[in-house]
Amino acid sequence: MRQSSCPTAVRVVRSPTRSTAEGVRKLKALYPEATVVCYINSTAEVKAESDVCVTSGNVYDIVANLPARRVIFVPDRLMAQNVRSELKRRGVMKRNHFFGWDLPGA
Repeated sequence: MRQSSCPTAVRVVRSPTRSTAEGVRKLKALYPEATVVCYINSTAEVKAESDVCVTSGNVYDIVANLPARRVIFVPDRLMAQNVRSELKRRGVMKRNHFFGWDLPGA
């Protein structure tokens, strides 16, 4: 039997440093004050290490209401950039740092 998979989840698993549960733990150790937000298509292991899991339908409202000043968004850098842009457009971007999983120093 062939198993299907989501390309986003596969990308998280294949990243050697940041896209696995171990990678999320490393990011949390580097940025302990940050809230880790993961996309719904992430693996169960990544979701377990994240603080909140979002969908494309609720990501803006959830991220806008997080108390953290720093947000790490996994696993998709493009989605992170889109969320940041939309929240700035809405005038609710109050965080010092908001970055995707492959931009740890941004």
